[in-house]
Amino acid sequence: MIAPYGLVLKYTSWYLVAYCYVSNEVRTFNYKRIKNIILLEESYKITDDFELKRYWTLSVKNFKERKNKKKYYPVEIKVPQTFGKIFENYDLIGIRKEGDSIIGMIDLHKKDVAENEIRAFLCYGEILFPEEMKSKAKEILESSLQIYKG
Repeated sequence: MIAPYGLVLKYTSWYLVAYCYVSNEVRTFNYKRIKNIILLEESYKITDDFELKRYWTLSVKNFKERKNKKKYYPVEIKVPQTFGKIFENYDLIGIRKEGDSIIGMIDLHKKDVAENEIRAFLCYGEILFPEEMKSKAKEILESSLQIYKG
């Protein structure tokens, strides 16, 4: 159960800032993860000292500090718009449209994880960055082609 404080748009994603009664603190919720909403007749009051802009700025700063402590491995991938929803399954860093395509930058956290995860994109996408993942994609595709040669 939450008490909504405000909405924030970052890149192309909406976030709900709300007081969470389970954790007893103000938290940020990605709208894509909200599966069900039931409006209650109860009321609540946002504390007088809460400022959405200040909360968001501090939240982003803390997120970046935590992320810098974690492993980080960005991979940029281009897919046709019809397959753009695949990015929802990953930690999205940024996304943009380019003609009939969508280019997403996702965090795959480690190189060995990225080498396995890019397989999901090879049927209909192109790895753009980093160069070592482009080479790995080529290696995977060439290996697959060998199965059908003969």
